[in-house]
Amino acid sequence: MPDRTRIVVVGHGMVAARLIDDLDRYADPAALDVTVIGAEPEGAYNRLMLSEVIGGRAAVDGLAMPHRATWVRVLDGVAAVRLDRERQLVVDEHGDEHPYDQVVLATGADPRVPPLAGLEDASRWPSGVHALRTLADCRAILARVGSVGRAIVLGGGLLGVEAAVGLRAHAVPVTVVHSGAGPLDRQLDAASATVLRHALRDNGIDVVTGGRAAAVVVHDGAVAGLRLADGSVVEGGLLVVATGVRPRSDLAADAGLPCAAGVLVDSDLRSLADPRVSAIGDCAEPPGGCSGLLAPGWDQAAAVARRLARQGDSRSTGPTDGAAAPTGSTPEAAGGDVIRLKAKDLTVVALGTLPDDDLADTDVHVVTVTDLRSRRRVRVGVRDGVLVGASVVGDAQLAADLTAAYERGLPVPADPAQLLLRASEGGGGLPTAQSPALIPGRATVCRCNGVAKSHIVAAHAAGDRTVDDVACRTRATTGCGTCTATVQGLLEWLAEVDGDPASTASDTDDAGLLPRVARPKHRARLGVTTPS
Repeated sequence: MPDRTRIVVVGHGMVAARLIDDLDRYADPAALDVTVIGAEPEGAYNRLMLSEVIGGRAAVDGLAMPHRATWVRVLDGVAAVRLDRERQLVVDEHGDEHPYDQVVLATGADPRVPPLAGLEDASRWPSGVHALRTLADCRAILARVGSVGRAIVLGGGLLGVEAAVGLRAHAVPVTVVHSGAGPLDRQLDAASATVLRHALRDNGIDVVTGGRAAAVVVHDGAVAGLRLADGSVVEGGLLVVATGVRPRSDLAADAGLPCAAGVLVDSDLRSLADPRVSAIGDCAEPPGGCSGLLAPGWDQAAAVARRLARQGDSRSTGPTDGAAAPTGSTPEAAGGDVIRLKAKDLTVVALGTLPDDDLADTDVHVVTVTDLRSRRRVRVGVRDGVLVGASVVGDAQLAADLTAAYERGLPVPADPAQLLLRASEGGGGLPTAQSPALIPGRATVCRCNGVAKSHIVAAHAAGDRTVDDVACRTRATTGCGTCTATVQGLLEWLAEVDGDPASTASDTDDAGLLPRVARPKHRARLGVTTPS
C-alpha cells in the first residue's frame, strides 16, 4: 500500500471545519493523513452568531460545528508559527514539526483596527477594550457589560449594529460611533439609514455619525471613553471595536508566498508561488478578490477537498482536471446579495441591487415608501416583471415576503407598488413567506449551505425532529443562522401534516441528504457565562 498523502490544515474555523467534513465525504481515509492545527482552544464554532450570544439569543453550546471525521488529527489550542516550504513542514508554537505533502491555509482574518491612539498594540489594549471576533472576546465583553454605565461600539456596519443591540439587551445604554453618514450605509441609502438611526435611538442606542475616532480615553488602565477628532468625548466603560477585518496572511507572507490583501491564489485555490500550498476562506485572495463572506469560503473548502481527494494516491502537485473552484468573484457565487441584520425587534434586509437615487432614470422601476413615525422605509425595484432589489427597514413580514420572492424567483406584479400591499388586503401582493405548504420543494431555505425545502422534508422523513437534528444531517442553520425560524416552522408543519411528507418535494430530484454527523467532543468547552 502506498504511503498516505500528508495534509496539514492551518486554522480550525468555520471554513476549515467544512474542509474536514468534505474530506470525509470525498476522500478515502486510508489514503490521507490529515492534521489540523487551530490556535483557539474551543475548536470550530459558528463565529457569525457571537453577537447573538452577547444578546442572549443564542446558546453557546449550539455554536459548535458538527463533524464526523474522527480519523482526522485535530490539535486545538496550538498556534502555527512558521511555514517551512523548503522542508515542507509546519512548525507550531511548541516547536513541534508537522510534515506535509499539501498544506491548506485557513487562518481566517483578524479585526481591522483603525489608527487610534491607545490601540496601536493589540496585545496591550486598555482594560475594557475588545473586538468581537472570538469566543474569548465574547466572554470578556459579557464579564464587563454588567458593571459599566455606558458601552461604546466603534463601527456602524452590520457587526457593529448587531453588537450594539446585543449589549442593549443587558440594559446598558450604548453609543455607536460611525465614521460614515449613517448606520449600515454600505447596505442602505441615506434615507433608510436615517430611519434606522431613529429606530436604534428608540431602543436606547445613540449613533454618532461622521465621527472619526482619534484616541481611547484611559483612566487607571481602563477605558473611560473615546475621543473624537473634533475634540469631543463619548464616555463609556466598555469599547467594542467593530471596524471590519483583515485577512490573516502573515504566516504565508513570512514564508515568501505572494500576498496582497490576502494570500494570492489561482482559480484552483493554489498559491501562485507554490502548488503544494492552498488557501481558503478569509485569508485567501482568489482572482475575483476577497469576498469576506462565508458562502464562498465553504465553496472553496469543497473544491479543495475534492482536489485533495483525487490526488490522494498520487500526491500530484500539478493542475487537476475539472471545473475551476468557486472563488466568490460574482455576487451569485458569493451568496452575498441578501443581507439580513441579526438583531432582536429590529428588521433590516437588503437584497439584490437598486439604483442609488430613487429618481435615477434607469430601466429598474423603483417604488419607495417612507414612514418615519413607524420607523419604516421600504424600497423595491422591478425589471421586466422580476424583483431585482429591495431594502426594508422596520417591516419584518414584508422583508420575509420580499426575500422569499427574490430567492425563489416568484412572479411579481409589473407595478412594484403592489409588492408593498399585504396579501391579506387583496391588493395582489406577495404570497406570505411563512406558509410552508406553499414553498416549492426546490426553494432554498438555507442560503449559506444550499439546503432546499425538500432536504428538510427528507430529513424529517428520515427521523429528524429538531433543528439540531436537521443541522447535523443537512447543515442548515450552521451558517448565519437566519434560516433557523424557517427550519423550525417547516418541522412544526411537518409534525402537523404527519402524512406523506415526501409528496411536498415532488417537484425536486433526489434530496441528496448527507449522512448524519456527530456533534464535536469539544462542545462542552465552548461555555460562556452570562452575568446576572
